[in-house]
Amino acid sequence: MNIIRSTIRKFRQNEEGIVLPLILVLLAIGMLLITPTLGHGYTSLQASTATESRAEELYAADSGIEEGLFWLVNGHVDNMYWDWDEINGTGSRDPYVINRATVTVTVQPLPALGSNYYRIDSVATGPYGTTTVLSQVWAAPGAYEGLPGGDYEGDVFVDGDGSLQAHDSITGDVVVTGDFTMNAQTDVDGDVSVHGDFTQHAQTTVTGNICAGGNVDMLAHSTLAGDIYLMLDDGEHSDIVYHGQVETGDIFVATTGTSATVLIDLDNKDECGDIYIGAGVVLTTSFHKFSNHGTVHLDWDGTTPAPPDCPEFAVGGAVINTYEIL
Repeated sequence: MNIIRSTIRKFRQNEEGIVLPLILVLLAIGMLLITPTLGHGYTSLQASTATESRAEELYAADSGIEEGLFWLVNGHVDNMYWDWDEINGTGSRDPYVINRATVTVTVQPLPALGSNYYRIDSVATGPYGTTTVLSQVWAAPGAYEGLPGGDYEGDVFVDGDGSLQAHDSITGDVVVTGDFTMNAQTDVDGDVSVHGDFTQHAQTTVTGNICAGGNVDMLAHSTLAGDIYLMLDDGEHSDIVYHGQVETGDIFVATTGTSATVLIDLDNKDECGDIYIGAGVVLTTSFHKFSNHGTVHLDWDGTTPAPPDCPEFAVGGAVINTYEIL
């Protein structure tokens, strides 16, 4: 016991100057640790900044997809920022800056998928690199101030009345919420769905079917390769009038209510297929002696044979697939 006490006493007597070495040791350890700690913090800050920049580039590239879809939905309208290359069949937008990234957008049709399918390429170039987003989209353009002029490829939606001007053509389906008029020497290579009256002038052609909710007026030398489907509201009356040398397929008439009336008037050398009249519809006919028509069925059940399919869509677009390339 005395030996232990003597040893402890010696240590206590030799404590003078021990603080300085301890401080120097701690300082050395701190210097060894602070350098890698600061380096790690700097690296983490750089990585975080790069990640944030990449995210901003992705958001910027996504904005280009929305920009292209908006342009397509609005029917390739005149836009100071967009150009359409008629030779190559592609569209492009002037570059713009968002989220510190410069965005370029190009659009090209995908005819193998359908008349309203497009590929949009959006490239965003920022401080830390480039992000590219590729999208396959479907877009049905809207025509609020008249139909597209010239030869137009793609389905078209018209909110209100529409008029196809002379010598114009549409390759695609047409949906009109009001009345629709095809002026002389116009063509629609597709189906037409009209909520109001439909008028087809001389030397015009529709390769598909016509669905209407009002009168159907077929002027001389007009041609309809498909059928006519007239859907009448309860108590409504409509006329289907051919004005000479008109050719169409079958005629189907039905009502959403319990009663409706229809007049079918065929003039000289007019031709149509069979006529199917649904329940509740009262038919009045005026057939020229030199007109030709098929059998008149007054007991059509509305399903056999099936009436033509009526295209119904609104203006809009949808992204089908999206691919991101960093």
